[in-house]
Amino acid sequence: MEKDKKITCILEGKQSEGCLPVQDKFLPLCDKHKTELNQLTAGRIADSIRNNFIQKGDEALIFNQKNGGLYSLNPTGTFIFKELLAGRTFCEILLVSIAAFNTDDIIKLAEDYKSFIEDLYKFGLLGKAHE
Repeated sequence: MEKDKKITCILEGKQSEGCLPVQDKFLPLCDKHKTELNQLTAGRIADSIRNNFIQKGDEALIFNQKNGGLYSLNPTGTFIFKELLAGRTFCEILLVSIAAFNTDDIIKLAEDYKSFIEDLYKFGLLGKAHE
């Protein structure tokens, strides 16, 4: 019988302190990193943005009435945005994506998603929860 392997956080080494042991074999992130990543998706999509989200096939357009910006989303961006509209956390989106896109490169997926969500804030498509 093989002894259970210790699962390490995929983001270990990206901070000065070591990560705590990982509890979830399906999402190899320590609790600290889960919390940090989930805080990214704690924002709110304004009703004006929700009402101006138009999906065509697996791509979408978003019109921001506040700044007049028109943004196009590729299939992955559309997938993430729809998950955000449904109120999912970063880690929930990541878990669903691993299965949906049949990928093992969770680090790249997490980095790409983090960058995309930061862009949503930058372009005013996602705001702080109290706005």
